[in-house]
Amino acid sequence: MSGRPIIGTIVKPALGLLPHETGDMVGELIEAGVDFIKDDEKLMRPAYSPLHARIKAIMPKILDHEQKPARRSCTRSASATPTRTR
Repeated sequence: MSGRPIIGTIVKPALGLLPHETGDMVGELIEAGVDFIKDDEKLMRPAYSPLHARIKAIMPKILDHEQKPARRSCTRSASATPTRTR
């Protein structure tokens, strides 16, 4: 990524995105050339979009993109906040 800015964005499933909608959005962002995508879900497991379902919808898009010749890799990060136990 030398000689250019690193472009990133944040996807917010808390806005009501279902896992497949999050996956579609990530696919569009990857094709547009975004370098870094952060999943910014504070709740991590909302009933309508649990983390495991989002990962299942997103990772095939990232892995498929990485297999295409002359494509840059895209990094995805999830926001993880530990829960306090007493």
